[in-house]
Amino acid sequence: MELRETGKPGAAAVLLWPDDGLDAAVFAPIVRALEKSCRVLVPGFAPDELPAARVAAVENALLSRYDGRIWGAYGLRGGGGAVLSLLSRGAVRVRTCVVEGAVEVPAQGLREFSGTLFHWKGSRDKGAEKSWEELHKAFPALRSLTLRKLKAGQSFVSVRPDMMAKRLWKVFGSAGVVRVCTRVPHSASRVWRLLNRRPAGKAIGRLRTMQPLRRTDEDRTQIIEGAAKGIPLWSHMTRVEPCSEHSAACVDQVEISAGKLTPVVMRIAEIYLKAVQKSRNRQMRKE
Repeated sequence: MELRETGKPGAAAVLLWPDDGLDAAVFAPIVRALEKSCRVLVPGFAPDELPAARVAAVENALLSRYDGRIWGAYGLRGGGGAVLSLLSRGAVRVRTCVVEGAVEVPAQGLREFSGTLFHWKGSRDKGAEKSWEELHKAFPALRSLTLRKLKAGQSFVSVRPDMMAKRLWKVFGSAGVVRVCTRVPHSASRVWRLLNRRPAGKAIGRLRTMQPLRRTDEDRTQIIEGAAKGIPLWSHMTRVEPCSEHSAACVDQVEISAGKLTPVVMRIAEIYLKAVQKSRNRQMRKE
């Protein structure tokens, strides 16, 4: 499996999973349109790769390159079923997911998925309505996505790519990712213990918490999500990664969604995170 990456570095990552047999010339214009504002990920598979192996390979790639956290995913028909299988496994977090046409709902359901799920009901694919019913049973918070300019009888391949891309961009919204990493001369376990003794910074404290502070000792990861004035979403992940027996890397990665102000907020967030890490690491070196 090859995960092709194009688009803006530092932008929110969006996974596009087309249906098998779909002409690449049809899907390529949508990729080109979205990569102007997103980091677009498109998996490529060998013909003999089994469906389960494909999902596992994409999952491993997302865990290693994006810490298992991407902004959005779009799957068309068979690709939509594969995206749902990925969500059902629970290892990768996708904030907003769109599936289109007739898709297969995973046998294990979608209990592990906590984001927003849309089903593209404008499709005339056979079985699309049945898929909607099955998806709604598995995920009651399912939302319907329609394309108002799509005429009766039109399918995905006949929709103008720019219209399709604009609809997807509107669903995914504007977001960016800021990642700051510094090295500390302590073991990873000691750095993790020191981090847990310190409260969240004042800026984080001003957030309206969207979900409880979550710490995972197994992979030394802490995630807090919230919103502030003018910032609908601030998703802050802190992770301690071992570099050697006596050194570790502190990683702060923040997903930010602030509409048109996202680039400005990203720059401010980068300055803030660098200052926080510098102060925090200075204190750690004294202990």
